[in-house]
Amino acid sequence: MLIFKLFWLSIRIGSAILCRICYTADGEALIQPCNCSGTMGLMHRTCLEKWLSQSNSNQCEICNFQFTVRKQPRSLSQVNFRNSTK
Repeated sequence: MLIFKLFWLSIRIGSAILCRICYTADGEALIQPCNCSGTMGLMHRTCLEKWLSQSNSNQCEICNFQFTVRKQPRSLSQVNFRNSTK
């Protein structure tokens, strides 16, 4: 219900609801996993996972909500080698 109200409001004022991490609204559904209110709390699950992994943090930098983080090892095919040569 809350997301519907926010979406209606955004159309009414002519702006889009965007993921607060990647600033897009394409594809994946937006979730509100922390205590941030309004559009500041909306993000893609994959963006949140990537942000938590890269920031080496387990809490929201705005509301300090503690996320439950379970790190899983990646397979070798998922590893991004930064200095690899082809």
